[in-house]
Amino acid sequence: MAGEPNGSIEPEDAVSKPSGDDLGEKLIDPKAHEISASDLADDVAELDETTELVRQAVAARPVKRERANAPVKKDAPTSKRDVKSEEESGASPVTFVKQSVAELKKTVWPSGDDVKQYFIVVLIFVLFVMTIVAGLDFLFGWGILKWLG
Repeated sequence: MAGEPNGSIEPEDAVSKPSGDDLGEKLIDPKAHEISASDLADDVAELDETTELVRQAVAARPVKRERANAPVKKDAPTSKRDVKSEEESGASPVTFVKQSVAELKKTVWPSGDDVKQYFIVVLIFVLFVMTIVAGLDFLFGWGILKWLG
């Protein structure tokens, strides 16, 4: 190190600059990177799907509602808890019957054929459950008699 001027160190292996021939070999063939029409169509379809997903995500966000500025004036004062309105105080028997008849008129009643079909379905189901219960009863009774002797 004493013989080197200004304390600089020269590398032993000097890096040589590549020649023009070396660069030509390392260039990329432009035909290797051509994009086909089907690849481009796939990319556009994928972009459309992504855009649609973003739109759905934005639409799914909760809508920020506007809040009223306090205080808000009411049209009528709040009723007292002690005072019951006419509807809450209990309807008379006549009012109850009128309301019941009005509700029964709204009811859709099944036809005779529907009632017969429902009856048969319920009857078959009940017989099926009875068979299962009777079988279990017989099985447990037989088991207990064998066990207790």
